[in-house]
Amino acid sequence: AAAALATSAGAQQIPQNVEVHGFGSWNSGATNNQNLYLGGKWKGSSTNSSAGVNLAGDLGDRVSFTTQVSFGFDGQTQAELDYAFGEYKFRDALKLRAGQVKQPFGLFTELMDVGTVRPFLYLPQSLYGPTAAVAIAYRGIGLTGNVNLPGGASMDYDVYGGGLNREENEFTLEQSCLS
Repeated sequence: AAAALATSAGAQQIPQNVEVHGFGSWNSGATNNQNLYLGGKWKGSSTNSSAGVNLAGDLGDRVSFTTQVSFGFDGQTQAELDYAFGEYKFRDALKLRAGQVKQPFGLFTELMDVGTVRPFLYLPQSLYGPTAAVAIAYRGIGLTGNVNLPGGASMDYDVYGGGLNREENEFTLEQSCLS
C-alpha cells in the first residue's frame, strides 16, 4: 500500500531525511533454584543481550516509512520485526497508515525494546509480559492525526483495524503456582 501511495505521489526518489537509531542492552543473571526467569540461568550467564535498529524516512512531502527490528542474543540469535509501515499524510489532522503499525499505547510501544529509557531491565511482567495485555503493533490499516482544539489545546487520535501482533500464553494453575 505504501509503495502504491509513493508511486501515485511521484516519490520515486531516494528517501529524504532518513533517520537511523540503534539501541541495545546486556545483563547477567544467576539463580540457585529451578525458577529460570527473566535472564536468570542455573549456573549464571552473561550472554543475555539484545540490540535493535530503527529506520524512518520521508519519500516526499506526504509519504514516509518507519521500521524497527530487534535482535536477542541469549545463546542463539533471534530477530523480530517490531513494526514496518508506510504513512500517507493528507494533512496533520489526517494520516493513513498501513502495514505492521506501532500500536498507539502512549509512548510505551515506541520504546518497548529500548532499555535505556526505563528504570529496570525488564518491564513489569503483569502488564508487558507473556500475558500480552499490550501488543507492540497491529497488522492492518489505520487513521491518525492531530486536531487543534479551542483554547490552544490539541488532541491526537488513532482509529485502526486489523489484528494485534502479540503472543498469548495461557498459564495453567501449576505454572502460576511456581512463580
